[in-house]
Amino acid sequence: MKTMIQVIRKAIKMNHQALAALINKLQAPLVVSDILTGKETGEESSYALTRMISDMQPDAAILAIALSMRKIVQPYLKASPSLQMTEIECTRLTEDYAHQWTTQPLNAETPYAEAFETLEQAAEDLEYLEELLDLNINYLNSKDIGGVALCRLLRTQTIAQRHICEAFCGKLESEIDREDDAVLASNAESPSIEDNIIFFPAK
Repeated sequence: MKTMIQVIRKAIKMNHQALAALINKLQAPLVVSDILTGKETGEESSYALTRMISDMQPDAAILAIALSMRKIVQPYLKASPSLQMTEIECTRLTEDYAHQWTTQPLNAETPYAEAFETLEQAAEDLEYLEELLDLNINYLNSKDIGGVALCRLLRTQTIAQRHICEAFCGKLESEIDREDDAVLASNAESPSIEDNIIFFPAK
């Protein structure tokens, strides 16, 4: 695990302008911010946030959830070491996924092997985000009802996205093995990109 100093140094590389552009593109962290400040209220806002994240591919969802968590915990950082850890780890995940998502996001044309590697790592990171959200819920339970509700919503989406990653990793592993066997058997050329695409589920 990276040290706090390494994370902070790396975070400096993503300037405020780039971070603001990322948040604006994802939109979900903006909705979270509006809910926290009272600009958005009611079940419609929560439903919109749920749909927004559930329609994302896992790499985008990790960014949206991590950036949203940072907004939720921001007021409590001085009071809670566990939330400070949340801030640090969400910063790390943002840095880890931001460049890849903005340049080569997961989509139907991502090659099997590359998609498998990304989804396998994403599943691990989503499981870690789930653990962080549990810590946040425990701390905020008697302090911030709105923050707890948002953490629970994000936790539900985190679990759903992790299940998607795990399911597709299994399918992609089978496809990779099948392609390897076919190449060895026929000594044929590598499949074209038209034959090597992923159909992510409609949600």
